[in-house]
Amino acid sequence: MKLFIKNDCEYCGQIDLNGIKVEVINIDKDYNGLLPHQVPVLQMSSGGQVWDFNSINSIFDELRKAKK
Repeated sequence: MKLFIKNDCEYCGQIDLNGIKVEVINIDKDYNGLLPHQVPVLQMSSGGQVWDFNSINSIFDELRKAKK
């Protein structure tokens, strides 16, 4: 999974990454790929994307529960 964020994003800082193994890509720093039209966005390895920070947090919460 990849999580795309940027510096001046009020919602990006509200994502709880505790215990989650995800590649965080700050599009404001040394990123030369295709820019998402909004952030945060979680990109799954299957190509699916989740755009809402509440949904991203819900997915991460379920992953943390599954690890217990």
